[in-house]
Amino acid sequence: MKAAKVTRFLAKTGLIAALYAVLTLVLYPISYGAIQCRVSEVMTLLPLFYVEAIPGLIIGCFIANIFSGVVMDMVFGTLATALAAAATFFIGKLIRSKAMPFIAALPPVLFNACILPLMWMLFTEDATPYWYNFLTVAAGQIVSVYVLGIPLYYALKTRINVNK
Repeated sequence: MKAAKVTRFLAKTGLIAALYAVLTLVLYPISYGAIQCRVSEVMTLLPLFYVEAIPGLIIGCFIANIFSGVVMDMVFGTLATALAAAATFFIGKLIRSKAMPFIAALPPVLFNACILPLMWMLFTEDATPYWYNFLTVAAGQIVSVYVLGIPLYYALKTRINVNK
């Protein structure tokens, strides 16, 4: 890779990571816990535009999860984001239809809704039933990814060449 390409890759990755972490921390009261709406998850559709978004989201999520106060959140919350970012990227490569952004928005919702309640159940003293936490996390993710993220996707799509 040429130095300019590496520099551009690192700059985009760093910018996405910083935006994710800062947005999560600025909205701290609604970004953590079983009932959360992590607005920074609006960025989970960025892998449809940039491969750099995958490490950017992972790093940004890891940094944000340091402030959750739950050590396992750094591992499992970041794992959920990593799986979602990679799945979103591959969905974008495999599916070329008008439904693609709606399908690509599923991994961030499902991975977070499945993994976070499991983490709380196994590694914290949270006695809340798994399915309640699943539903509350899914609801917050739906707001972030579908209600906010899909309009952002369409706004960016008019400004970014998706096939780069």
